[in-house]
Amino acid sequence: MISFDFEKKCYSCMTCAAVCKLGAISFDRNLYPIIDTEKCVDCKQCEKVCPEYIEKPLIRSITGDCYIGRNCDEDILFRSSSGGIFYQLAYTVLNNGGYVCGCVYDTKFGVKHIVTNNNYEVIQMLGSKYVKSDLKNCINRIKELLEEGKVVLFSGTPCQTTGVKNLLGAYNNLIVIAVVCHGSMEPEIWRNYLIEKKGNKKIESVTMRDKSHGWLNYGLIINFSDGTKFTSYRNEDGYFLQAFVRGLFERDRCLTCEYKGSNINADILLGDGWGIEEIVSKMRNSLAVH
Repeated sequence: MISFDFEKKCYSCMTCAAVCKLGAISFDRNLYPIIDTEKCVDCKQCEKVCPEYIEKPLIRSITGDCYIGRNCDEDILFRSSSGGIFYQLAYTVLNNGGYVCGCVYDTKFGVKHIVTNNNYEVIQMLGSKYVKSDLKNCINRIKELLEEGKVVLFSGTPCQTTGVKNLLGAYNNLIVIAVVCHGSMEPEIWRNYLIEKKGNKKIESVTMRDKSHGWLNYGLIINFSDGTKFTSYRNEDGYFLQAFVRGLFERDRCLTCEYKGSNINADILLGDGWGIEEIVSKMRNSLAVH
């Protein structure tokens, strides 16, 4: 069974729980494993898929074609963290009868992954959510769909895509997208921040990458049910975003991540194209206000 300092070394990809047929692995509030030693029979299946346990591949050169583009739909572009390419890939999969697994907010604005073939739910996946995501039963659901012959598109951080690839990489109807990752914060930090900001109000919606002040000066916006909102921008008064960007909120595992740079296991890698306007002038952003 997996056994190491989870708070320092666990990626919280949840692949271990997905492969455990005895239900011996659950997770605490910050998504670290809890091992039920009475259920565990030490079959070591979790060790075979755990990104911390498996032999790390040699650092390799990134190969393949590289493209920079952006979505022509301004609404999708505004909702997205950057160029809106993920949505176009997901939309194509949906239109061909497939499913998409990506990250959304739950009813309490925690962060989780879902599997869906519903376009409205895919739109909820747009925009960065800088919190470690709860995959719940997503990996097993993806496996069911793959065995039914469905195409599934999975999007996640490089550690999450590594876990999914370790367990499901043999299926040729699985498409795995990794996002270039700065790191993620503990769910507890995010929960406490929301409690601080909402007070007695009810939160209606949240975005961590609002573009109304420009793409580089993105904002954290919390909309409340009474019509008011809290706004905080990275380059202005955004202490929360500044602290995150400077690594103050990052999980210990993120600070020593072994799945970044050229060591990313995915079919497609998506990241920001900031600075491309200096090379291709027509890519210059004109979407400052929506």
